[in-house]
Amino acid sequence: MNLPFTDHIARYAVPSMLEMDWDSPVSRRELYRTLDLYRNNTIYESLGLAAFDPDLAANAATDLVRGVYNPVAAIVDAYRNYTLAGSLGPSDDAEADVHIVPGANAQGGLEQAILNIWRWSNMEIEKQMIPEFAANLGDALISVVGRPPGTDGSPGKVWLDVHHPSKLTEVKTDDRGNITFARIDETRFPEKSVDAVIRELEGRPTLTRDQSYTYTAIYTKTEFATFKDGKLYDYANDVAGEGGRWQNPWGFVPLVLIPHKRTKDTWGLNAYADSISVINEVNLDASICGQLLGVWLAPQWVIFGIGAGQTLKRDGSAWKVEKDGKAQALVTNVDFAGAYVHIGNMLKWLADRQPELTLARVREKGLETGAAIRAMLFDLIRLMELAQDNYDDGLKRAIFMALTIGQNVDGNGTSLPGFTAAEIGVYSQDDNPFEFSFDRPDILPVSEIEKLQQEAEKQTLTRDVGLNKAINDGTTAGNEQTAAAALASRLLNGVANNG
Repeated sequence: MNLPFTDHIARYAVPSMLEMDWDSPVSRRELYRTLDLYRNNTIYESLGLAAFDPDLAANAATDLVRGVYNPVAAIVDAYRNYTLAGSLGPSDDAEADVHIVPGANAQGGLEQAILNIWRWSNMEIEKQMIPEFAANLGDALISVVGRPPGTDGSPGKVWLDVHHPSKLTEVKTDDRGNITFARIDETRFPEKSVDAVIRELEGRPTLTRDQSYTYTAIYTKTEFATFKDGKLYDYANDVAGEGGRWQNPWGFVPLVLIPHKRTKDTWGLNAYADSISVINEVNLDASICGQLLGVWLAPQWVIFGIGAGQTLKRDGSAWKVEKDGKAQALVTNVDFAGAYVHIGNMLKWLADRQPELTLARVREKGLETGAAIRAMLFDLIRLMELAQDNYDDGLKRAIFMALTIGQNVDGNGTSLPGFTAAEIGVYSQDDNPFEFSFDRPDILPVSEIEKLQQEAEKQTLTRDVGLNKAINDGTTAGNEQTAAAALASRLLNGVANNG
């Protein structure tokens, strides 16, 4: 069987990440939606066969493509599980996995200020979303938010929020990747009152204020503006008007776009961009073979001798056929062996092209030494280190912004406790007192290598036990297969010769 190699698949399923119009928010959001479907392995059921092969869909009895082998979740999880793992602590904290290493010009209060930002951001949990978004979508978005102390005595804070990059409708950057202009649009829902919930429970229509609206925010280096359904809106005082537009006191846009793989453009590239067409081909071909194999196992039959070529579906009952009648299964001659070799070759290409899948292969190969495992994981570790560098760079830039905002949290020069110039210095591109680095352990430390080695040894032992059992049971199984074949032959002969 010559399975169609649908090299046009990516044109239908996913716009080329290298050729699409990245300045179009509609195109980007559609791409993000599609990549999220890959991540959740619902892409084929959601889009249907026509999105991947219109010609085949036009002639197919059923919409047969399924997510039989989709490695995207394993690829993304590899970055999520390893690149930003571990808890953050000061340089002298022996219990921390990751340490803050202040630069040469740092002031004594820098580490604590960074730890406060980290804690206020709940970043021990939220940091997982950086590789989640970046590895799958190409980028993660971080916003830096400051809240001055309240008149009621509530403390001020400054924190980082991690966002899905689809929130960015428009963005401009300078030569160093700093955002100079941004527009964010999102659908929001007002906080419901108890009365609104009562109305819903009673089946009465909700009031207009309970419906969704479009929130828009404009960021420039000189001013901010917020809108509600296209009109200036002051959300702090919950009133429309010019209060929704105010001066930017910091001189920078408090947003950071973190790429997974850097490109020459504003946007990053995700972890599996080059493999999408092959992933589609594997699933399409495997789905076709699976359906055809199902037809072989439970075919329809044409019984000649009981009518004018009447078609019957085999249901286990006996058929009475005239003396010269015969039964013929409605199946196509398919080279299943060749088809699965073709699929196997594509799976091997994917495994070689995506080192993130090496973790599963290590467990299967039964390598005997940690050195052999580390050698096999070399490409994976290098890819993860490059991604980790990008993630850490984005986090550092966001923290620089947070430290600066903490020194002028209300726009009138008010500093948060622990953020004063005397405690942490003042940001400067030259001799920056905010400079620091993350001292992280190895991507796959010795302890992880040992775990993989133990799992590999278990897999080898399991295979050896299974092989011995198969050898011991071989004679019995062979006899059973011979008896089954003889019984099938007698049954078919009986059908053909009218019992």
